[in-house]
Amino acid sequence: MNATDKIADSFSDAEARIARTRRRLPKFSVQHTTLARLSRHINKLSQERANLALRPFALNMVSYNTLMMLYGTEGHRLSPSQLADASGEKRTNITRICDELCAKGLVERVAGVDDRRSVVVSLSSSGLALIEQLQPVMTQLLGDLYGDFTIAELQELQRLLRKQVARLDRSLRAASSEPAT
Repeated sequence: MNATDKIADSFSDAEARIARTRRRLPKFSVQHTTLARLSRHINKLSQERANLALRPFALNMVSYNTLMMLYGTEGHRLSPSQLADASGEKRTNITRICDELCAKGLVERVAGVDDRRSVVVSLSSSGLALIEQLQPVMTQLLGDLYGDFTIAELQELQRLLRKQVARLDRSLRAASSEPAT
């Protein structure tokens, strides 16, 4: 059994449940539901795989992503609310994540430049060094996740996922502007 078979096997229970639901609810969209469940399943498996790769560094995907959001920012510093938005984490969760990263010496909380009462989270020199150390590991991980795709398939997958993101962004904006009923 190869890796592709194992992934298909890990999704077969979900497919069986979707098929049963369709038999019970004739208007149930098998195709849309399967795509939604596949997206969630791929995200879960990818996160589990990334967490395994990051475990020797005492990190998980959430903490790594937080470090990378700081790394990808000019000056390697963001306010906690900006960091929460950039990382996709809730503001209360970003406080806990930053506490953990501060305790490891990977980030620092410093006074804001414009307003010393404000706090910004800044990547430390240890955090920068760890990101550089992690890049071969993460490059290998991404190769494991996407290595079976051709360049054309990767481009098509990106195009389709960006199309879905744009649709969801529009839908969220429309829903948030609707009056509450």
